[in-house]
Amino acid sequence: MSLDTMPAADGLPCPAPLELAEQLVLWMWRELHAERAQPSPALVAGLRLAFGLAGVERALAAVLALWRCYDGHRRRPASVAAHRTRSVSAEERLLIGLIATAQQGAEAHHAAIVLRLVRGGGAEAVVEAARELAILLARSGFRLPCRIRDLPADRMARNGQDGWSLASSSVRH
Repeated sequence: MSLDTMPAADGLPCPAPLELAEQLVLWMWRELHAERAQPSPALVAGLRLAFGLAGVERALAAVLALWRCYDGHRRRPASVAAHRTRSVSAEERLLIGLIATAQQGAEAHHAAIVLRLVRGGGAEAVVEAARELAILLARSGFRLPCRIRDLPADRMARNGQDGWSLASSSVRH
């Protein structure tokens, strides 16, 4: 799925094509959003394909835990692109980045993304849920690229009162 020239749901261009692991995270998130956090048969079947029969329950638990932690403490109303669109909202990019930075051990950027996404009380739970999902994805061979490169974490944490987006120069293509 090449999103490099497609408009994002919030009007910003998506800076690079999504890799398979990113597509999986985006699909899981949109599936939960479409079903209002209830695991649909399609979600369970997709997780079974991605994580295998032995890993489907743990993966479903991790995805649901992240959804519930995030949904209960989000800073802004949901900004999820239509389920089958090739657009990606800024919120969705941050959520993908949250899991990618957890996988890559980019602690400062991970913390900055958490601050951008949730209010203080929910940060710890979101961090734990994101790490659990990141570990499960990695064990199943899904490595998310950490696309945030040149944007300092402290600037990420401060930036965003009027909206936040990745400059194309700060994203690995």
